[in-house]
Amino acid sequence: MDHAVQSDPYGFHALLHEHCPVYRMPETGFYVVTKYEDLRKVLIDTKTFSNSLPSRRALKGDLGELYEQLVAERGWRHVDTLQSTDPPAHARYRKVLDTVFFGKRMNAMKPHVEDVTNGLIDEWIGDGQCDFNAQFAMKLPGIITAEQMGLPREDIGTFKRWADNLLTVAATPQTEDEVRRSAEATLEMQHFIAAEL
Repeated sequence: MDHAVQSDPYGFHALLHEHCPVYRMPETGFYVVTKYEDLRKVLIDTKTFSNSLPSRRALKGDLGELYEQLVAERGWRHVDTLQSTDPPAHARYRKVLDTVFFGKRMNAMKPHVEDVTNGLIDEWIGDGQCDFNAQFAMKLPGIITAEQMGLPREDIGTFKRWADNLLTVAATPQTEDEVRRSAEATLEMQHFIAAEL
């Protein structure tokens, strides 16, 4: 959970890959699986490996309860969905997303996705290099998802901030002040989505 590692995890990941391909993080109880073959086994074997363990969230005890209380007072409590459930619940959530991203609607969106893809590449192709993650891999799904949620493309920073907040709450131990800020960001996102719905 060292901030230096979180800012640039690649060296630590390489070390794990070579010396400890399955690593349990003492701060969270999460497992980091670094080898493709192992990760594939974990993803396929949902009877042995679960996404819906109660210890999944980094915020435990009083701070976890504080976060849930702050969100519930003015919004809606956390509900495990796609990334934090196992079959058969996972399949229900996946089916909903599949209709958006893999059905007729997605076929109709394909030209738009290609336009966004080409536009992102055009931003850096002349440079001869790019930070692929920051300039493409995060932006493309972020833009498409944000647009599907009703956010204009120029507000992708808002969407990314919300997504980062949710990941931080789930994966990073926080202080009380950070928990309060995270709850406010969650509420902002919830109320935006509720208004859109």
